[in-house]
Amino acid sequence: MKKLFTSIFSAFCILHSALSFAQTQLPYSPCEMDNLVAYGGEQAENYNCAIEVPMQSLKGTDIVRMQVPINKGAKSINSCTLWLATDVFVKSGKAAPDLLSVDATITHTDDSTPYDMLTATLPEPFHVTGEGELYAGVSFNISEIANDADAKPMIFANIGGCGNLWYHASKSNRVITNKGHEEGLVMPLQLILTGSDIAELSLAGSNFGDVYCKVGTAPEVSFTLENHGMKDISIVNYSYYINDMTYTDFVVLDTPLKGGNYGNSTTIRLEMPRINNVGEYPIDIKVVKVDGTPYEKMLSSGAIYAINSAPQRKPLLEEYTGSWCVWCIQGVIGMNLMNDTHPDDFIGLAYHNGDPMEIMMEHCFPGKPFNYPSAYMDRQIALHPYYGTVNKSLFGIEKDWTEQCNKLALAEINLTAAWDNNERTSLTATTTSRFIRNLHNANLQLAYMLVEDDMFGEGGRWSQGNALSSLEEYAADPNQAKYVQERQILPNFHFNDVVVGVSAKEGKGIEGSLPMEISEGTDYTHSFTFDVDALVNTAGQHIVQNKDKLHVVAVIIDTTTGYIINAQKCSAPTDPAAIADCRMQNAECRMQNFYSLSGQRVGQTFVSRPGIYIKNGKTVVVR
Repeated sequence: MKKLFTSIFSAFCILHSALSFAQTQLPYSPCEMDNLVAYGGEQAENYNCAIEVPMQSLKGTDIVRMQVPINKGAKSINSCTLWLATDVFVKSGKAAPDLLSVDATITHTDDSTPYDMLTATLPEPFHVTGEGELYAGVSFNISEIANDADAKPMIFANIGGCGNLWYHASKSNRVITNKGHEEGLVMPLQLILTGSDIAELSLAGSNFGDVYCKVGTAPEVSFTLENHGMKDISIVNYSYYINDMTYTDFVVLDTPLKGGNYGNSTTIRLEMPRINNVGEYPIDIKVVKVDGTPYEKMLSSGAIYAINSAPQRKPLLEEYTGSWCVWCIQGVIGMNLMNDTHPDDFIGLAYHNGDPMEIMMEHCFPGKPFNYPSAYMDRQIALHPYYGTVNKSLFGIEKDWTEQCNKLALAEINLTAAWDNNERTSLTATTTSRFIRNLHNANLQLAYMLVEDDMFGEGGRWSQGNALSSLEEYAADPNQAKYVQERQILPNFHFNDVVVGVSAKEGKGIEGSLPMEISEGTDYTHSFTFDVDALVNTAGQHIVQNKDKLHVVAVIIDTTTGYIINAQKCSAPTDPAAIADCRMQNAECRMQNFYSLSGQRVGQTFVSRPGIYIKNGKTVVVR
């Protein structure tokens, strides 16, 4: 559940007057005023900080005022503005918002509150359309360091997880950094909203979309429930219709969903009745009562698809990294561990920035790096390539990946790779895609990436930075301990999963690679050829080092959402006359490697762990 914001009312003097004229206005903030920290570069400089606004949650509202806490007693603060933008732009050390910017004034709070407030009333309400991206931010200058408050003028909340803060300081932090992901920080900036949806009792839900289940099972649907009103919500009565029957039930929230901060939310998980026949089952979930008060509203919609069998899902992890990035050694550790632990099923791509393995500029990456290193799973879930979605969770990426593996895939992909000539100058990848149900107006496209392992070179730009060097607090983690003993610069480093070629700019799909009308069980074949000898990095230098170390990754992209619905990989054949097939390669691995009793290959490097394994059809016990 999102951090709630009800405690702000008593703390923020400015709010008392804002809320005095009835309940037509309601604040939104990404967090409550708990676990506050003062933050700053301890020098005279410009500050530009922003949060990402949840557009879909605030869709249809109007922003009329903005406010944000600053450290009480800052004497040298000047040129204060609050602003809205479609991205976090900084030019010449100052924010450059493209939507609006309003001069802000300081409102002093009482002595018991450790912060004052920067406030600004918009000249006219800003309507939130729900389309694109929206950032709300603050900018100001500290002209000199007259006291401790000037040294650390910002006030952030430390939530210890995935926060919401884009941070820039013109001298001490010159590159815009997502401190939310890096340090778990949130800026408690507040938006004062008006709108027809704001009332004493008001809630909304997200659509749960398409859910797949196997015949004979009871599927679960999940969606987000948001409080858009003043009252807390504890019990929600609902009804839905499925399989010619109407069902009514209620859910008691573990913790009341607080009112008073627009968009406070929680996740609702509902178990549907068992489905015994193959088919499509549309569902509309309606609220009928809230805490005993009649309240009728559509809450969530979607469809359940019951199927007999489903393809294996292979999530795609795309990492953004660079040899210059000292903390990217953690991404190296995470990616290598995933390859070692799940050699058949893990598919990772490393997009490099600012080193000899860079093939596209950062703004052309398939995903927007929120930091270095950063990663996205299936272009949907933002995470750290070692810790995963939970801050400082050791090898947490494996848990996130496993959860994604357990989701049913809409299609399977078989992939082959073959050289076009004996000189191995070009490599053709061929996919055969098969879907588990009919799709109408399917906005799906294929994309291919050429990947090389074991890349290395001479010179400083081929050396990997190592922030773990001599940091003893990381020595307790067996996965990172090795690098605590290493130097800060690791020369002659070998890099894996390096993307050296893509089938389309920005890793996008190929138009027309899959039809708009898709029939269940039909094979759809498509090919793409990489001109391997023509591939270059951004400096124009030939990038492929060793053609024996190449493999191809193919993905199906839902262009409506941008998400990847499944992926596959296949090594390029070392014999120019051979055809490599992902199914044959997996079969060869099964003959040569150890497997858990659930059938998952665990890799040669892990058979020393105690357990029961299968090798060559025989049970092996490791004690």
